[in-house]
Amino acid sequence: MATTTPKGPDTNEGPRYLISIGILTAIALCLFTARIYNRVRPANQLSWDDYTIIIAEILSLSTFFTAIAAVAYGWGHLSSYVPQHRSTTAYKCLFAMEFFWMIAIALVRISGASSLLRYITSGPLRVVLWALIGVQVIITCGWIVVTLFNCHPLRSFWEPVEVVSCWPRKYTIVYGWVSAAGFFTLIDFTLAIMPLKFIWNLHRPARERILISTLMATGLLATAMAGVKMTTFNAVYLGDPLSATVWPSMLAQMEELVGIIGVCMPCLKSPAERVLRRMGVLSDRFTQSISLPSFVA
Repeated sequence: MATTTPKGPDTNEGPRYLISIGILTAIALCLFTARIYNRVRPANQLSWDDYTIIIAEILSLSTFFTAIAAVAYGWGHLSSYVPQHRSTTAYKCLFAMEFFWMIAIALVRISGASSLLRYITSGPLRVVLWALIGVQVIITCGWIVVTLFNCHPLRSFWEPVEVVSCWPRKYTIVYGWVSAAGFFTLIDFTLAIMPLKFIWNLHRPARERILISTLMATGLLATAMAGVKMTTFNAVYLGDPLSATVWPSMLAQMEELVGIIGVCMPCLKSPAERVLRRMGVLSDRFTQSISLPSFVA
């Protein structure tokens, strides 16, 4: 990745990433904080689905702050305009971001499946959820292998190396399509749809079931984001390595953050009830009728 003579006008895609992802990161952090607050008060009820989302949120924040450093060192500009010593640091940041994202997005899906396991007692559905968790772990391990062994030596990802040996890019593209289109989209869609049947079988008022279903169905946004991200697969490893990677990285991080928002949205049940009551959509009588313990914290 050597620095070449500048050709054409420079670009600066970094701010677009930081602004878009910064807004979503703030929203996800607020919902995450609300979820954890509701789970530890008045008594600590944290379960392993909470612990996995805690780790995912830490990694998500790490990704954002690493992205800030990457932008500061030239990410988003054409590499020909960035000095070698700065681009090396930027590439190291991008490599770290990729690792943070791979693990974080996996933990988000595992957290969503684990949350459902706490409430679903049906044997076949539990088998499906455990299978989804297993598939997610296997595919994530596969991506780690691809990242670590795709090119040798590893340092060629962030600094110029005389002799570099890489797998043909078609293997990475095929694995991306199989994992994303074949499994990740299916996992996201299943985790978003599965709770709906369970919710509608609850002996709860219809309006509460509609409210909870709406909150939990936000996971469908992660499915949509994964679909948009797939449009960038055929361009992997093409274009300028500093500027062309901003857009696919932004889509990937949006998918992760929307996933965090989706698994944390049910914690808004009580605040949403209060807002709807003030708007006159819910009556005080209705609010009292749903004040009994619900499966949503």
